[in-house]
Amino acid sequence: MGLEVKGALPPPDFVEIKADASGFFLLRFNSQGVFSGDTWHQSVEEAKAQARFEYEIAEHDWVEKN
Repeated sequence: MGLEVKGALPPPDFVEIKADASGFFLLRFNSQGVFSGDTWHQSVEEAKAQARFEYEIAEHDWVEKN
């Protein structure tokens, strides 16, 4: 059984890119840090391109976290 979302989700307050064995996820969070969606990508470059397309996040806006 799938889930259906009615209406658009609000834009995230921040996004992160996380890698796992299957690829890269562009993760979206609200201001309280609550997860609000993701998309899967084959490369970090594709994840960044999605963020640029959806939210106009430029390359220089990314900060690497340890």
